[in-house]
Amino acid sequence: MHVIQAERAAKIWLQPAEAAYNRRYNQAELNHISTVTRENQAFLLETWYEYFSR
Repeated sequence: MHVIQAERAAKIWLQPAEAAYNRRYNQAELNHISTVTRENQAFLLETWYEYFSR
């Protein structure tokens, strides 16, 4: 999943939920993104598989 805001970008793998890369997010922001990803991992994966299995 890609998280983009202004000049910042991060790519987060959904399984396992971890950062593939981070450009300009500070550590606190990246920790928050990772936490939200883990908390919603089941929903994000379900939505991903639904979308790409069409």
